[in-house]
Amino acid sequence: MKTRISLASLGAVVLAVTLVTPTAASADERDVFQPPASFQATASGTEAEVAVDATEEYTAVISGVEYAERADASVMLAAPGCSSTDKATKTVNMWQRRNPNGVAKLECGTKTGYGWRHIADGHGQDWQNILTKYKIAGTWSDFAKWNIGNTVGAPASAPYNSTNNSYTYQAPLQIKNSKGQVVRTYTVKVPVGKTTERIITAFPS
Repeated sequence: MKTRISLASLGAVVLAVTLVTPTAASADERDVFQPPASFQATASGTEAEVAVDATEEYTAVISGVEYAERADASVMLAAPGCSSTDKATKTVNMWQRRNPNGVAKLECGTKTGYGWRHIADGHGQDWQNILTKYKIAGTWSDFAKWNIGNTVGAPASAPYNSTNNSYTYQAPLQIKNSKGQVVRTYTVKVPVGKTTERIITAFPS
């Protein structure tokens, strides 16, 4: 005896499988950026890099906001807030983003793909290097989150990247001396998935 399956029944089965099957990381959840490893050797913007003065006190400013070390700053960890057992989709932070508007979700993600683990593994040292170089108190993780929030919240630009269907939010990070003079300008880049609203990565360049 032959069993007949109607198209309607087959469609229902496909729909059910789609609903219960975890979604694999889509194209806009992958880091396609390759910032130069020696990014600190060349200043961005119009200011030439000034030699660091050991007696000077420096501050970091982005979007008009000055960085201040949190009283409850976390210790140096691989990806604070994401344990080895936490799922990639666990939300660590969420910010409002502007132009284009929406939210920017920082999820634990994966080391090789997107999110907080990817930022920690690929760019945690980049953020720490700025703090160390200019003797700014704080941890790389808090500094990175501060930069991310201020960049997506008040970007200088946010060009669309068709390669991975994302908007790259950008803002200038200025390092100032005690006289308020800008001695170095970095460009903070935070790609956010257009459809997933996930933060893919975040780094200074």
